[in-house]
Amino acid sequence: MTKGTDLSGSMKSAGMISGALIGVSLVAFAACVPWWGTPSEQDSNTCAGGNGCAGTVTKSMLYPDVTFPDNYDAGNISLFGSGVVGFSSSCNNAGTISGPYKQQECWPDFQPIQATDGQFLQIAYNDTTVNYWSCCADSCIPPVGLLGWYISSIQCQHTSDPPIEAKITHTCSGCQ
Repeated sequence: MTKGTDLSGSMKSAGMISGALIGVSLVAFAACVPWWGTPSEQDSNTCAGGNGCAGTVTKSMLYPDVTFPDNYDAGNISLFGSGVVGFSSSCNNAGTISGPYKQQECWPDFQPIQATDGQFLQIAYNDTTVNYWSCCADSCIPPVGLLGWYISSIQCQHTSDPPIEAKITHTCSGCQ
């Protein structure tokens, strides 16, 4: 009697695994969640490398070929946001405003993409600078911003309310 190998158990396991994988694939396609190509980003800074420059920064995102499981092609989706560059200074021991200058770039804030059943959503907020003033001399003349006052620090703050959004909604046919 020759010694043989019983493959029936292995075949049953393989059949169950591929059946499970097919089930997973069907579940994945049952939802109408879009996909897209490799996103590209473009940034611009009018103060690139500048010290003490007040300018703008921009960011745009492009999501190519946003497609839903029923082959509905929503095309390319893009979103543009802007921000501000500000700078702060220092007060030296002699009571005069001087450097070193600190540049603060407040870039637009792009939130994570929300790709859900029947929807692609990208949200962004434009940003601006909020200046905090300090008095450098013994007697600063009001109002803030005149003689003796300087911007001692800067923080970024969202300016878009409601936020900027790129949104595509679609009801898939034949996928549910």
